[in-house]
Amino acid sequence: MYMPTFFYFRPARNVVEAASNGAMDAIKVVASVAANLIAILGLIAFLNALLSYFGARVGFPQLTFQVKNQVLAQREQYTVHV
Repeated sequence: MYMPTFFYFRPARNVVEAASNGAMDAIKVVASVAANLIAILGLIAFLNALLSYFGARVGFPQLTFQVKNQVLAQREQYTVHV
């Protein structure tokens, strides 16, 4: 079975050492999740800026993902009540 390089089996001699090993592994997982979250949010911000840039080029400078979502929500509001 393949294990990532940062996870490897360390035999513990007592309960405190086992808890310490588990805590060290948990810190690595949390750091990995945080790094991925920062990368995804950065990518979304980049795409939002790109959308705004191209919107400004065609005469709609306030075009962002937020504006698109507001327009979709307004359309859903009208279609639900019809």
